[in-house]
This record gives sequence, structure tokens and C-alpha cells, in this order.
Amino acid sequence: MKVTFYRFGLPEEGKKTDPSRHLSTKHKLPWTPSMESQRFNSGTILSQTFESRKFTVYHFVFIVQQPVSMRISTDQPVAQLHCTLEGHSEVQLHNTRHPLKERTYQQFFFPKGDTEFHLPAGTHQWLVVVTQPAFLEEFAEHNTHAKELMDRVQNNGTVIHPLSAATMGYEAQHVLEQLTDLTPHPFYATLDIRTLLEKLYRQYLSDAKLHPVQPPDEYTKLQELRWQLRTQPNAHIHTIKYIASKYAIPGKNLTRLYYTLYGVSLEKEIRDQLMKYAVFLIKTSEKTFEDISDELGYADRHCFTRAVTRKTGKTPSSIRKEYRDERNYLS
Repeated sequence: MKVTFYRFGLPEEGKKTDPSRHLSTKHKLPWTPSMESQRFNSGTILSQTFESRKFTVYHFVFIVQQPVSMRISTDQPVAQLHCTLEGHSEVQLHNTRHPLKERTYQQFFFPKGDTEFHLPAGTHQWLVVVTQPAFLEEFAEHNTHAKELMDRVQNNGTVIHPLSAATMGYEAQHVLEQLTDLTPHPFYATLDIRTLLEKLYRQYLSDAKLHPVQPPDEYTKLQELRWQLRTQPNAHIHTIKYIASKYAIPGKNLTRLYYTLYGVSLEKEIRDQLMKYAVFLIKTSEKTFEDISDELGYADRHCFTRAVTRKTGKTPSSIRKEYRDERNYLS
């Protein structure tokens, strides 16, 4: 995906900027050798790119001194997950401006061509995940609806399909936390992003009412299970027997297929996701540890504390204190 800036002003020659000093502390991603810094008379653009086999992840920071417009140009149809981490802006679709609100994400399916964005003065930070054609083809193999959608978009260069913006909940926060924890050359938690994108595809297909709902196959059921484990890990009775019954897949087939598709045992996935969600609640919620323990299905607070300490090396109290001390220091 090629990004061009329109009416952003002329570059100021010879001026360099340290990107780290411009970033807010809300979602501070690590800068890498792919980072580029461009200064214009209308503001500063910081960008970096991370590539994997199926996804390209773009991180943009715009420090805008006066209202500005820019265009994102694509040389082929792409599916894009647009996370607005900071700032409020607008995207122009069919001659109508639609808001991109802070801490929301949207799924777009862009045909070949340009799309215009409008940014008011201030700091704007975006994380944009763009799928490679290979991912679209692979996804279409398992979903004929997606293939039909791809064909429609490719044959009609004027159509852009947006989803209504969704507030960033645990599912998006989980992906973002995965990104911030990685080393300078990450694969960007490919399976996590894949799961999030597939969920949004299914939501689009459902919202668009292109086809009536059909009985899901085992592949689709496992996608839904993985999504549930990663976004609502506390929503299950965490036994293979219960999950196999709920999804109508024999237990042995369930564990074998899950490992084949995702390269991790279902039992480990359940434990890991439950613990990630526990740490998320410890850090970001005002709930007592007893309430969190009950919500996640632990026998009591002592059992919960032992599990957290064994996994993280820290007690729940120390995790919460360190997180709040850090936030207070940065604010």
C-alpha cells in the first residue's frame, strides 16, 4: 500500500526530528530502523512499517499544526484494519465525511484507488493492518462469501465498504499489547491479528446480508472458539469436554484440529488467555481481586493469587501497584 500526502505542505529541507519526543504515552510502540521522519511546514509525519508474510503493519503519527488533508493510495484491492489510537479525524467516503474517533477501530475493504482523510490540528496516531493478497486468497478458500465480495470489489472500483466503528474493547487492546511487547523486528502476533480480521470479515458479511447464515463447518467453529478464548476467556467452562459439547466436535478431534490450525494445544491456549485477561483486569479495572477471581472461575482469591504469581513471578498487588505507579509517573 502506497501512502501519499496531499495538501500537507512542502518538506522543510535539512530538518530532522526525534520521533520519541512527539509520542503520547497512550500507545507507545517501539521505533525500529524502518522508522521515517518527515517534517513539513504544516507539521511532522512519523511512520514505520513492519512486514510479515500475510500482513503489513503501518504505524503513523501525525503532529499537525493546522488542518490538513491527505490521501491513502492503494495499487490493488486491500482489506484494512484501521485502529485510531489517538486523536479524532475523518475519512471521506462517497463524498461524505465519516468520523474516526480516538480509541476505535474500523474495517475497510478498499478497491484500487485513493481515499482522502482529514486531520484537524493536534496529534494523531494510527495503527493500520493491511492484509496481503495471499491472505485474502487463503481466506476465500474457506469462505465463498468472501470470494464473492472480493470479486465485487475488484469489478467495481468506486465502492468502499466500511463497518461502523467499534469501541476498542479487550479484543483490540489485546492485539495492541501484543505489539508493544515485541522486539524491533516482530512478526506482529500474526495469529492474533488474523483472528481479529476474520472476526470483522464475518461481521461485515453478516451486516451486508449478502447471504443467509449457513451452518458453520469445523474450521469456522474453531475460528469462533479461538476468538471467544481471546476476547472473552472468562465466558467458558474451561474443560475440553464442555467445549467439545458446545461446538459439537468430538474431544479428540477438537484438540487435534486446534493444534493443527494454530500450533498450540487447546489446554495451553485456555490457560494463557485466561491469565492474560486476568493481568488485563488487574491493571486496568477497579475490581477487587476477589471479584476478578470469581469472574474468571478460580476457587478463591488465594488460588487466583498463586496462579498469577506462578505465571508472572509477581503478585496481583504488585502488578497493579507497578502499573499505576508507571501511569502516574507518565501523566
